Amino acid sequence: RYYRLKILFKDNTFIYSPVRTVIFNGDIQWQVYPNPSNGEYKFLYNLAQNESMSIKIYDVNGRRVKEMKLIGNGYVERTIIDLRSVKFPPGIYLLSAEAGEKKLRLKLIKQ
Repeated sequence: RYYRLKILFKDNTFIYSPVRTVIFNGDIQWQVYPNPSNGEYKFLYNLAQNESMSIKIYDVNGRRVKEMKLIGNGYVERTIIDLRSVKFPPGIYLLSAEAGEKKLRLKLIKQ
């Protein structure tokens, strides 16, 4: 996350401060959006630097249809989970994401 200040003077002129990085110690809530979608989902997460995460996608029959491995950089990150291919027909999929003790399980709906 980043911030900068807009400094406004009495004569209505302004300047911007330099951009600064902000690192929060607390974890953010992992998010997947939009859901439902056309098959492209954005996954928002954060991991400690060099921490690994495994993402697995299963179809309604329990078969693993996609797998991803991610390595954290200590910042909030976003990755794309792409199920737009015709080999992923519309329907319900189960997303399973694990990083250490942290786990996420949710249904993805592809329209």
